[in-house]
Amino acid sequence: MLTYQADQLLDRVPPQNNEAEQAALGAMLLEREAILRAEELLDPEDFYRDAHRCIYRGVLALYRRNEPVDLVTLSAWLGDQADGDGTLLQRVGGMLYLTTLMQAAPTAAGIAHYAGIVREKAMQRRVITLADQLLRDAYLGRKEASALLREGEARLFALSEQSDGGLVAMPEVYDIAGDAIRSRREADAQGFNVGFKTDLRTLNQLLTPIKPGEMVVVAGRPGMGKSAFAMQLAVAAAREGQRGIFFSLEMDADSLAMRLLVAHGSDSWKSDTHCYRTAHADEVYGELEASLEMLRGVPLKVVDTPALCGNDLLHLGRRAKHDGGLDFIVVDYLQLMDPNERQRDVYERIRAVSRELKLVAKTLKVAVIAVSQLSRQVENRTPPRPQMSDLRESGQLEQDADKILLLYRPGYYGERALQAADLAQDDQTSTELILAKQRNGPTGQSWARFDAETTWFGDTSGTVPTQRNQRS
Repeated sequence: MLTYQADQLLDRVPPQNNEAEQAALGAMLLEREAILRAEELLDPEDFYRDAHRCIYRGVLALYRRNEPVDLVTLSAWLGDQADGDGTLLQRVGGMLYLTTLMQAAPTAAGIAHYAGIVREKAMQRRVITLADQLLRDAYLGRKEASALLREGEARLFALSEQSDGGLVAMPEVYDIAGDAIRSRREADAQGFNVGFKTDLRTLNQLLTPIKPGEMVVVAGRPGMGKSAFAMQLAVAAAREGQRGIFFSLEMDADSLAMRLLVAHGSDSWKSDTHCYRTAHADEVYGELEASLEMLRGVPLKVVDTPALCGNDLLHLGRRAKHDGGLDFIVVDYLQLMDPNERQRDVYERIRAVSRELKLVAKTLKVAVIAVSQLSRQVENRTPPRPQMSDLRESGQLEQDADKILLLYRPGYYGERALQAADLAQDDQTSTELILAKQRNGPTGQSWARFDAETTWFGDTSGTVPTQRNQRS
């Protein structure tokens, strides 16, 4: 019975994904940078179909010779390779099949996702092959069980190395600490600190610098100014020379740019944000153009996209690092992101997105600031002051984040919330910045003022602003 079941198992079609193989090859034909990423992840033997292995070898051959990789050059290369059965171009299906491959990938940005599927299926086939060999050796009984175990362990270890891309270097803690001291000494000698902070003095007394590889979550209920705070943080970092990308999944780039101009425009613009409709339009636009100088030379890019996944962030982040460098990424907001792979429910989707953002931070060695919604249960609390467990849909964010900052404006919720915070009854600007988690530093809270007209936060004179007992 056991032999019958084993034979049936081994007669099954090996794991494969023809669509992913086609999409990976198509992405490489669409964009040259996709080849660089594919070369990091895939060997020709990872492809199940022989035709796809031949095509991938051709792509790599042209790429390594620094030649263009397109339908014309690839078909010419395949046509030049011949054996007893004809040319490789004929074996793979000719120019018609190469054209089909280009249509298989909607965009080259998904190359890491497609290649990941191809590699996963290849590893599954290798595990099956290894298990088949061990199974047959065990049935034949020509080797002792202890020898089979040692041999199987060695083969599995070698296979694991392939899966992980080789062993990761594991330096001694003494060496790690020494490198940390040297990097900080070099940074101090050049006149800048490792990482960056906000432009809010009171918050910076608590907040340790946001460093490469860290994931920072900025969270709050709607109307608290989460997007504004994230943009303010991005601008503050960029002014310090940090190079960043602001990914907006909700607001278009034009609206974000106008927010910045309004925040740094003249007092007359701030006092009437709709005055461009009046007879003073020329004067107002002149003031806006003057404030535009504030953004000159600020190394901050804005990408407005309705759909974004972790693989897109990796792809665009790698391109930015290659083109001129990248220090941080802002995502507004993470609940609108798509995971690399479809998930059954919202909890699993947010959990996957959280892990992907953490991977982006570690892989690219950049800081990732992710804006997040808080669950409705906050508003069932009296007062509705948020806490870390309110992070919407998934506690995974609590685990992955290095820093968690919660925004709370009592005036948004009315008189009872203002009384609980010991604030004036007409206070609509005071915002509590709750540092709920900081992996390598203290937690606590500070206060800032939120200007709704300019959508910008400013420092307060004291720890708790506009308290009733301090009013004159």
